[in-house]
Amino acid sequence: MGLPSWIDTIRRELIVAPIRDDPRTLDPYEDPLGVPTRIVFNDVLGGGQAEFDEAWHGPRGKLSGADRALLYGLLILKGHLQELTAAFDMLTDRAEIWDPVVLDLGCGPGTGGLALANALGRDAQFTYVGVDRAASMAELGERLMQAAQTLGWMTSVERFWLRDTGELNWREPISWRPVIIIASYLLASPTVDARALVNGAMEQVRKIGRGDVAVLYTNSVRLEVNHQLPRFRDCLIEDHGFELIDDNEGRISTGGGQNERRLRYALFFRQAGRTLED
Repeated sequence: MGLPSWIDTIRRELIVAPIRDDPRTLDPYEDPLGVPTRIVFNDVLGGGQAEFDEAWHGPRGKLSGADRALLYGLLILKGHLQELTAAFDMLTDRAEIWDPVVLDLGCGPGTGGLALANALGRDAQFTYVGVDRAASMAELGERLMQAAQTLGWMTSVERFWLRDTGELNWREPISWRPVIIIASYLLASPTVDARALVNGAMEQVRKIGRGDVAVLYTNSVRLEVNHQLPRFRDCLIEDHGFELIDDNEGRISTGGGQNERRLRYALFFRQAGRTLED
């Protein structure tokens, strides 16, 4: 499964082209921004878990936080977009979703917002709250979404960028709007506490309303990066009344033949309250 054409267009224009045209780059996929690709994934990106706002010093000088975010977009973003696009297609096959509030935890450059917009269509209407400690990721995500608007996508999407869920200052009245919480690769980080993550998100959900809530979890299939999933699952089910709807290891085709990505996928759901005061 390739990227949707409109997402591929903005990725090429805002990520691939700037890296290709940078004077430090000899080859965009072998030596992006002057750093050998074999070094970029583990050392510059930390496998996707780096402190992206901090400068990194390499063989040809310093990489800024913006540089590191671009390299994430070059080497990691495409695969995550493919996975979340497929995951949201599965979610929207289950139910019609209209005007949700989306909490994208560890959002990177707005990955979940782009994928959901594709699943809901060109006229998608939703509020997107991207939460990431790295300002460089949020800045790249905002540029990608502005480019999407230029192409006629995400024109009815309100968006906010936060460093922590506790920063959310929800000003709308409590309502029945559905909430979608995305936790994609976030629990791969050894510094994240799964129970604190869930409790913090649920505190914000209570401010938004009493509508349906879906929690979408995706990760690599490697056991070591899913070790917090049982705590995450138990907190949602036992403490917050969710039901586990799907729990599987999926496979997403990224091309012909045997080319595929394997994905650890879980979907949790809680029905709307009986009254707005529940």
